Amino acid sequence: MATAVNKGMETASPSNPQQRLLIASAIGAAYVAVGMAAVLFGLPYLWRMGAGEIVAKYLNSFVSYACLGALLLGAIVGLVLLGLRLSVTLGGGSPPEGLRSGVFIFAAGGLLLFLISLAAGQLLERYILKSADSRTIGLGLTLAIGVGLLVAAVRYMLKPKFYELLMKFDSQGWFRARFYKPNQGLWVRRLTILGLLAILGTGIWHFVPASGAISTAAIQALKIRVPFLYFEGKAAFAHLLPNAAILGPIIMAVAAFWLSWRAVNFPMFADFLIASEAEMNKVSWTSRKRLIQDTIVVLTTVVLFTFFLLAIDQVWGWVLSRDIIKIVPKARSGEAAKVENVEQDY
Repeated sequence: MATAVNKGMETASPSNPQQRLLIASAIGAAYVAVGMAAVLFGLPYLWRMGAGEIVAKYLNSFVSYACLGALLLGAIVGLVLLGLRLSVTLGGGSPPEGLRSGVFIFAAGGLLLFLISLAAGQLLERYILKSADSRTIGLGLTLAIGVGLLVAAVRYMLKPKFYELLMKFDSQGWFRARFYKPNQGLWVRRLTILGLLAILGTGIWHFVPASGAISTAAIQALKIRVPFLYFEGKAAFAHLLPNAAILGPIIMAVAAFWLSWRAVNFPMFADFLIASEAEMNKVSWTSRKRLIQDTIVVLTTVVLFTFFLLAIDQVWGWVLSRDIIKIVPKARSGEAAKVENVEQDY
């Protein structure tokens, strides 16, 4: 009897960590979505409708925006602390292993499913269900596509392979501020971070309004039309990010800094950078005097070989163009070539 109970517990136990991680990840992703909606949309709207107008009226608009920024910063800090506390509570004393990657994949996956559903509905509205009478059917089909995608995603998440993917993704440390061999390869890592920031920064600069490169279409890309849904004759839109011209570059800059720093602490890439610096340290650099001497020798050799090859080319060209050999035709003067061309024309 004891053996049977132990075997049953052994077969049931592996599913418990996966189920606990999935539930905690889903709750965490919902918490992140609600928190972002509150910070990006809710608090700015309430501030504009309430204290924002009073502060702007009696002081100025700059003070109003500064107070709003301080309010949003405090809300972000509070939401982060509350989220950490919630993760500990859901984990029964400690956050479940792989929770951070699970929350990210759930949130990013939910956004991706939402965008795919909207894109499918827009295709239906543009090419198949064009009439106004078919809006109800089209809206139902769009919802059915979204539900179908959600069901397929849930079925995949329940597989052990997805749990292994989460654990592997989390073990790479993309969501942890953890140094990897911090005292090794310092110069190569710093230069790599500067290089990545330079590359990513040029791309971010394209979206800064002051650069003049940003377009209205780029801003409107973060406001997507909901197919088959109209209010008072006007199409409904899903706003993904307010003030995209300002918040977009800020978010991308923060992501660029995090990605650059995280990349040089990624174990495989960090070991490559450390090994590269170690090999560079083994190089024996020549002195200034020796470098000048070697440079003069190389340049002199190149000049001598140039004249040598020129002389050989001229000699062999003269020899091979003789009437006895006639392998290479003789070079004709400009006047002779003109006369020959005129004769050919006639």
